[in-house]
Amino acid sequence: MARFSLGAALLGARRARPASSGPSASGPSAIGVASVLDLWCTERSTDGASRAEDPRTREARADASREHLVRLRIEGDGREPSLLALRVRLTPAELSALVPGAPFPVRFGPGGGDFPELVDAADPLVRELLLRRRIALGLIPPEVAAARLHGVLAPARVISARPTGTSLDDQVEVAVSVRVQPGGVRTPWDADTRAFLHPDSLRHLVAGRRIAVRYLPGDPFVVAITLEDPRGDAR
Repeated sequence: MARFSLGAALLGARRARPASSGPSASGPSAIGVASVLDLWCTERSTDGASRAEDPRTREARADASREHLVRLRIEGDGREPSLLALRVRLTPAELSALVPGAPFPVRFGPGGGDFPELVDAADPLVRELLLRRRIALGLIPPEVAAARLHGVLAPARVISARPTGTSLDDQVEVAVSVRVQPGGVRTPWDADTRAFLHPDSLRHLVAGRRIAVRYLPGDPFVVAITLEDPRGDAR
């Protein structure tokens, strides 16, 4: 999401609400997870009437943001999942990042309440919390959990990918064969692994596509799939 402006919109909306008071307001904040249920672009037609349209059915303007109605599912902080609807302005780049079903991190303020702030997923602490949540839910297979948390990032090519027929938390399990290509003096090698992905993310696992993986230096055939930029070094 470009320049984190969706986070600024969430934070701005939250600040418009009354601040919490009392003893709990000084406690620590907690990280939770939000996922997009659906989102709609609200526009006015040529006759001036309001209408909503699916932004993915038409080409977005590259030079302007538009107001969207976004419905989120919020969970975490020991609370029951809840729904939240927001009107925010989104650029085309931000819109493309908000894949329905894909999780992103939020922070519940120390005073509690149902309105969270969006937090930066690039923050190492936030990323590790999200990864540990996926491990606890079984969305990162246990045999590759250590590689996903602490492994070396490397580019790889997809050799093959096929759904196993197993699904969990609206994600599908995929058996993937990859050729790890770390560069330098290390010779590429092939490895088999499993990953749970949202259906909208399966397009990343086309045969021949360059993706990122993490592997254990002491056991390089333990490979975890990640949708990070294979040129980067963030977890």
